[in-house]
Amino acid sequence: MAQGRAFLAKSEFANAWLSGVQALSLNASNVQTYRFLAELADQEKSPQSIYLRRKIVELEPGALTNRLAWAWSALNVESFPFPLAVEALESVNEAGRQTVDYRFVAAALALRRNDYRAAEFHFAEAAKLAPANEAVQLNLASLRLRSSDSKVVETAQVKLEELLDRPTVKPMALRSLAAFFLENKKFDQAEKHSQELQAQSGAEFADKLLHLTVLFEAKKAELAGYLSSLQTEAPKSPGKIYELSSWMIRNGLADSALTWLEGQSQEVRSQYPVPLAIAETYFVKTNWNGLEKLLRKQDWAGHDFQRLALVARAQESLGETEAADVHWRKALRLASDQHENLSMLAQMASSWGWQTKVEEVLWLIANKFPSRRWALQSLYEMYLARGNTAKMKEVYAAIVKLDPKDLVAKNNLAVVSFLLNTDLETAHTLARDIHQAEPKNAAFASTYAFSLHLQGKTQEGLGILRGLSEQDLQNPSVALYYGALLRAAGETERARKYLVLAQNASLLPEEKTLLSEAK
Repeated sequence: MAQGRAFLAKSEFANAWLSGVQALSLNASNVQTYRFLAELADQEKSPQSIYLRRKIVELEPGALTNRLAWAWSALNVESFPFPLAVEALESVNEAGRQTVDYRFVAAALALRRNDYRAAEFHFAEAAKLAPANEAVQLNLASLRLRSSDSKVVETAQVKLEELLDRPTVKPMALRSLAAFFLENKKFDQAEKHSQELQAQSGAEFADKLLHLTVLFEAKKAELAGYLSSLQTEAPKSPGKIYELSSWMIRNGLADSALTWLEGQSQEVRSQYPVPLAIAETYFVKTNWNGLEKLLRKQDWAGHDFQRLALVARAQESLGETEAADVHWRKALRLASDQHENLSMLAQMASSWGWQTKVEEVLWLIANKFPSRRWALQSLYEMYLARGNTAKMKEVYAAIVKLDPKDLVAKNNLAVVSFLLNTDLETAHTLARDIHQAEPKNAAFASTYAFSLHLQGKTQEGLGILRGLSEQDLQNPSVALYYGALLRAAGETERARKYLVLAQNASLLPEEKTLLSEAK
């Protein structure tokens, strides 16, 4: 570990990582070693950081800071919809959720999902817990800059200007104001604030990229010189190289990025994520031949599953489907020991439109790592969006197998079984049992009533539903089944009211057919 820290002090990241791995081989339960490696992986934006943070949680399960660090690592690596960050936050107990630190991470996740209402809720809850906390005040004000109410925006801007006098939050206030002015194309004010931000002790490399963006958007003459200075600074850290390269690619400078990257030493070019940065320049230029040739010669060590997936992507675009499938299978095998790596593969496949492969990876995670419920949730959302009831049935069956006490999943499994007319005996048993367990649950009651109807006991099913309150019966999803049973019993006029209400429900294709036939 002493060697690792010495290498890190000299920015020799590869050797620092190697020292940490060697230390881990001597003591696989040492929390400080995992933390050292996690911090290195965070700097490299590596998916390994999520795995390492989770291991720290396993070794020190009682520390809230470990769980929040796990969530932050996931947020830094993942892209939408951030399933691993959600998993980390859901692992926090109720006491931990009543802390300012938890609210900050939860708000950050909401912001990444563009859910500004949820973010404001979390910051408002943090303000209740710590009304004098300047960081909370700053984040609330920053968020309210996005309001459609000009008075709210003006008040938020005034608050941020006031916080510029507070040294502890000044960098964050400058960052928010610079981004606000940039978004509103007030380039002079954006440049003033981003320039001042560079002089702060709390300034980060991302803040320099913000200033670079201001110069780029404002078409300033200083752009070339400032970009050159960052290109000189970045090689000290593989993570910074990747960030700057990504900025250049996003802003249409892929050719310049490739020239700069290829001008680095072989030692620098071999350190992850620099190889990924180089590959992305080929990718954005759709130079599939060049990408395949480049990647075939390389070895990305613990990230080799990403390299193989990129090879598969290049070969697929070149029409080499069999070779692409071989490399994809190799990528799956390499990633299969850690669900974090599989998640990264799923995200890559999703960004390429490979939906069949996304499903394949998610089912692999669900079957191999059954406690990772987010994979099944992702599959459910995917099939729900497509209206694929048969596949949703598979998801519900997997959830019930994983957790036989999950009554909601059992109810959903019974419903889709009835709609698909499959496994009816099991579905009837499930419907009866969950209703007996919670007889006042309206959703369970409607499922059991439909079960009785399908068994030729429509009047008995109506008796179950009539035991519910009128408010429950007017719930659109319950109203569908009540209306259908009323129609089957010949109570046409009464059925019409509930079938109209059912039109407001989010219905599966088979439920839409049921509604249409009843109407």
